[in-house]
Amino acid sequence: MFYTHRPYCEKKFPSYPTTPFASVTDVAIEGKSILKVGEDLTFKCTVDGGTAADVKWQKDNAALPSNDRYELKPNNTLVIMDAAVEDAGVYTCTYTSPEKSFEANITVGGNCRSFP
Repeated sequence: MFYTHRPYCEKKFPSYPTTPFASVTDVAIEGKSILKVGEDLTFKCTVDGGTAADVKWQKDNAALPSNDRYELKPNNTLVIMDAAVEDAGVYTCTYTSPEKSFEANITVGGNCRSFP
């Protein structure tokens, strides 16, 4: 029998929304922070009391990588298709209104190791 070895990263981290401003009551990122190479990662940014159009995503305090594996959905959802080890990092969802701005973060990754 033939087994393939795939790197596997697992470590869960909570997301930490910052203090809400104006009519916004909460900002959070929903999704699993476990990176399994070759599988899709899905994160949804929820903003209670704000408009969805004002949400931006970043990875490690920079613009998202420009490749076909990163897809932004209209409902503030970020999908990373066919995840790779280099997709580990801190993802940030930022809500900006004309007066204020705040964000929620989720850290993805952990210790990578191979399993049969």
